[in-house]
Amino acid sequence: MAITNQQWIDHANQNNKEFSNRNILLKGDGAPSNTTTPAPFGSFYKDKLTGKRYEQTSLVGYDWQEFGSGGSVVVGETAFIAEERTCDSSLAVGDLVWESSSLLNGVDKCTNNTDLRRVIGICIEKPESEKGKILFRGKVSGFSGLSTAMKVYVGEDGRPTATVPVAGYMQIIGDAVSESTFDFSPSSTRVKRL
Repeated sequence: MAITNQQWIDHANQNNKEFSNRNILLKGDGAPSNTTTPAPFGSFYKDKLTGKRYEQTSLVGYDWQEFGSGGSVVVGETAFIAEERTCDSSLAVGDLVWESSSLLNGVDKCTNNTDLRRVIGICIEKPESEKGKILFRGKVSGFSGLSTAMKVYVGEDGRPTATVPVAGYMQIIGDAVSESTFDFSPSSTRVKRL
C-alpha cells in the first residue's frame, strides 16, 4: 500500500469538515498497517475502499487505531471521541476545556480566550463533582445563535460562538450544522489578535 505520496498538510483546508485542522491526512486503498505505515502522532487516515477512519496514536508512528475502538464511540455514521477526566467542581456541561496545568490527567474550565493553552474539548456529562466526560471530537448541541455551515470559535468569554473574537486568541473549534449544533473538531492552531 503506497500512500506516502498521498499525504498533505490539512491545516488550511477549511472545507474538509471530516478532517479540518488535523495534522496529516493520508488516504489509501485498504487499512493502514501497524508495521509498514508510519506517520506522525495525531495523523489521520481514511480507507478509500471502505470509508473507515483511523488515527495515529503512537509517538513512534506505528499504532493506527480505528474510530470506534478504544476511547471512540460510533453511532450510525458519526464517530466521536470522549473520555472521563478529573476536573474542578465548577466545570459544567457545555463548558469548553483545556489541558490542566495543575491536575494530573485533568482539564480546566475555559473562562476566556486569553490563556496560552488551546481549547481541546467540551464537557458533555458531569457524573461526579470533580469528574467530567470530555468530548474531544464529535457532534454537540445545546447552543444558540450558530450559523449553519459556518465556523464556530472560542468566544472572548470562553464559550462557543459564531462571531470571530476581536481580542485574545482566535481558535476555530468546529463547523455549525444547525443553529444549536456543531461538529466539535478543535483546531491545533490559535492566532493572537493584536
